Amino acid sequence: MLKTGLLLIGIVLCHAATGAAAQTSTLSDKEIRAQLIAASIKDYSGACACPYSTKKNGAKCGESSAWSKASGDKPLCFDDDVTAAMIDAFKKKPPASQ
Repeated sequence: MLKTGLLLIGIVLCHAATGAAAQTSTLSDKEIRAQLIAASIKDYSGACACPYSTKKNGAKCGESSAWSKASGDKPLCFDDDVTAAMIDAFKKKPPASQ
């Protein structure tokens, strides 16, 4: 859970740094979840972040995904992985100064 929390902080900071945080007031919770999940998967260093990710050979990662393993990285893969606190943190992040 600690890695997920740190990942969220990194995603929110990256989001703010790009100026995209200015748009958060117009985004629905569903859109914010999708952005957090996409950023989490993008930031994962391997090929198998989520069970639905595909390996280099085209096969689904399934239980060999980081999300499915008991230890290590826990990327956000599903709507239920994104907590209300993560959405609130995303919404509260001020826009990047220009």
